Amino acid sequence: MRGKNVLTAALLLFVAASVVTLIAKNVGTTADATELDTPRDGVAVTFFHRKERCDSCRKIEAYAHEAVDSQFKQELTEGTVCWNVMDYEEPGCETYVEKYGLITSTVVVARYVDGEEVSAQNLMKVWDLRSDKAAFLKFIADQTSAAMAGDSVNPEPDDTEETDDETEEHVDGDGVGVDISELLGE
Repeated sequence: MRGKNVLTAALLLFVAASVVTLIAKNVGTTADATELDTPRDGVAVTFFHRKERCDSCRKIEAYAHEAVDSQFKQELTEGTVCWNVMDYEEPGCETYVEKYGLITSTVVVARYVDGEEVSAQNLMKVWDLRSDKAAFLKFIADQTSAAMAGDSVNPEPDDTEETDDETEEHVDGDGVGVDISELLGE
């Protein structure tokens, strides 16, 4: 009888802990995780990703974040540059997939004037630069600066060479390898 009471108590504690964990995970989440943080006048740099992310996807996110954080500290504080990370497979993100032509993890730089997006560029070239951190950081900083200045954003870096691993297979959400160069039409 005592063993049965201990087992019942343990199961009740497990259920209670599970409920507390679920509540804790939902506390602090935004009401609408499909909205980007955008400036009234400035630039939003967004890393879009899928649910399943490979090492290269994580590297691209880390490098892009480092570039924005290190080169635009004052602008981030002032709110003229915004950094976002978004899973484009989440319900409600279909607009971004269509608007920016999202097919895999990427960085998008968008310029805003009076709260309206006036230009945006999907920087798929980050895939070619992921093996050269210095070139990657410079590319993101240059593209963000160009967008801030109102210049047209150039998704092709001028002074970088293509890497040998540009055709690395990227594992999509279904676990199927996808040759990035095929996705890019190269």
